[in-house]
Amino acid sequence: MNPHPTFSLICPDSAGKPLEQQVHSVFAAQIQMAVQGLRDYPEPDPEGLHSARKCLKRLRALLRLMRRKKFKSAQQAYNLQLRDIGSALSPYRDSEVIALLLSPFSGQNPETLTATSINPDVRESVIKDLEALGNTFDKLFLTTLTTRNLKKGMETCREIMVAAYRQYSITKSQIHLHEFRKRVKDHAYQMELLESFSPKEESYRMQIKELEDLLGDARDCDLVQDYLNASPDLPEQAVKDARVHFILTRDRIMKEAMGMAGDCLR
Repeated sequence: MNPHPTFSLICPDSAGKPLEQQVHSVFAAQIQMAVQGLRDYPEPDPEGLHSARKCLKRLRALLRLMRRKKFKSAQQAYNLQLRDIGSALSPYRDSEVIALLLSPFSGQNPETLTATSINPDVRESVIKDLEALGNTFDKLFLTTLTTRNLKKGMETCREIMVAAYRQYSITKSQIHLHEFRKRVKDHAYQMELLESFSPKEESYRMQIKELEDLLGDARDCDLVQDYLNASPDLPEQAVKDARVHFILTRDRIMKEAMGMAGDCLR
């Protein structure tokens, strides 16, 4: 039996290395992927911005697995830096989503739905911050990391996700929906990064991934509704049609998502 289980999806080259080195390799690989995604965006990769933001979310999900009192301050510091970097990119991705989803309703004014191009200064600042973060990632709190720590972290994060689901099921509030969506995303990314540490069967993984996608689609509907409420630059009839469409779409998506959550989170 291999004494150092591997991260089979993201860093196959780390096979056989000590666990802390594998985790560090995962972190470094995601930083590199995020930087490359931003450099490639929008040409030749129109999904580069989206890919970079997913890398940041994977890293935050990974850090949540390793929360331990002894190194809490270091982990929180990295998490906050990743959050701030992601926040700098969010408006540009949101603009992409709005432009894409509202394009069928643009009527005579398609120029009002042009996605906001990422500011070159913001791009370079984010890349600089990511590279600095990759160079300073503290190996200290990885030196005592064990398989038991990761497995326990996976179990704890799943319990938090289930609790968030139950809370939202009761309140149906946007705050609790945001928390539930965040925890589902964490769990999906954790299973993706640490496949060999997840005891769950493939069907469960696929359900969680589909649940993550559904909740993301519902969030996109909310994003469009917020845009329409704040700046309805489209023709009046187009605005009405879009609002009805996204209200009905969101209701359908959330019904499907909650049904799936009820099946796989019991």
